[in-house]
Amino acid sequence: MPAVPKDVNVSPFNSADTNSATGSQGFPRSSRLSDAGVISKTLAQKPLKKTHLALHSHQSGDVGLALAIPKKLAKRAVDRNKIKRLIREAYRTQPQEKKQLWGSVVVRLHKKIGQIKNQLFKKQEKEMAMEVRQAFDAKKNP
Repeated sequence: MPAVPKDVNVSPFNSADTNSATGSQGFPRSSRLSDAGVISKTLAQKPLKKTHLALHSHQSGDVGLALAIPKKLAKRAVDRNKIKRLIREAYRTQPQEKKQLWGSVVVRLHKKIGQIKNQLFKKQEKEMAMEVRQAFDAKKNP
């Protein structure tokens, strides 16, 4: 088997063109809440509840998102990670003015989703994505 020349990049992760149109938008660290005091104040607020999710918000100096997706309610790591990606994407696509009105936001899973087969999860994934978008859109001015 011939060796690959060193100047050839075969890894998709180390490509020279990192600013391509198909590149990930990412979730910036500045949008994440990490202060335990802010998170506890936010969780103390009355949540806006949907079928599986509860959205807590608190108007404070901090603007950002924290997630609480416990293993007890979503057993499979694949399911937990998918839920987190859906929530982050829904938050990231919201306008900055809306984020400023909400302040700090904590989204938590409050109802058990159980172990879902892959095909059923794809169906429920669309419903959960719609639920996340509705929760963010339902949030009104204080």
